Amino acid sequence: MKDIFHDSNFQAFLSKDGGIADLDEDIGPLIYTLFKLDFIQTYWSCSGHIGDSLMDVGYSSDKNCYVYHCGYLFFTMTKNSSSAQNFLQELAQLINNYSFASLKHKNTNEYQIFLEMQDLVDSQKIKQYNEEQEQKKQEKSIFDILSTRPEPRKDCEIKKSIAKKRYKQFVEFWNQLNTIAKKYIN
Repeated sequence: MKDIFHDSNFQAFLSKDGGIADLDEDIGPLIYTLFKLDFIQTYWSCSGHIGDSLMDVGYSSDKNCYVYHCGYLFFTMTKNSSSAQNFLQELAQLINNYSFASLKHKNTNEYQIFLEMQDLVDSQKIKQYNEEQEQKKQEKSIFDILSTRPEPRKDCEIKKSIAKKRYKQFVEFWNQLNTIAKKYIN
C-alpha cells in the first residue's frame, strides 16, 4: 500500500470519504488500481471483516466463533469502452469461480460486488436469532429500542477456523481482481 500514500490525487479522492484511514488494507491496492482506470469510479468498499466483536455487527456469544461482515465494492462504469466491457467480462468470470461472490447490476452503469459468509452460519442459529429478535420487538418500548446496546449476533457466528479460511478467500478474490484491473491501466 506504500504507493497509495505517495499519490496526492488518490489522497484527494479518498479525502471525500474519510481518507486513507477508512481504506481497508486488504482491498486498498485494488481501490488504488481501479482509481487509475479511466472507465470506472469506486464509491464504497469493504474488504470484509471477522472478529470476536465488530462495531457494525455485534459480538459472538460463542468463544469458538467469530462474527463477520461481508465484503463489498460498489462502482460506476464511467465509459462504455471496449476496455470497460472486457474488464466486466473478466470480472464476471472471476465471480463465477467463487460460490460466495456475486455481482449485481443496479442500473445502466452501477455495479455492486458482494462477498458473503452467510452460507457458513448454522441455519439453526439464524432461526433462533430471528425468533429471539421478533420476540424482543414485541416486548420493547420505543425507549428500549433507542437505548439498545450491542447484542450477541448468533446469525453471524461462524467457527473461527472456517471464518479464517473464508476471509483468506476474500483476500484472494480482491488480489485476483486487482491483477485483472492492472491490465487495463493506460
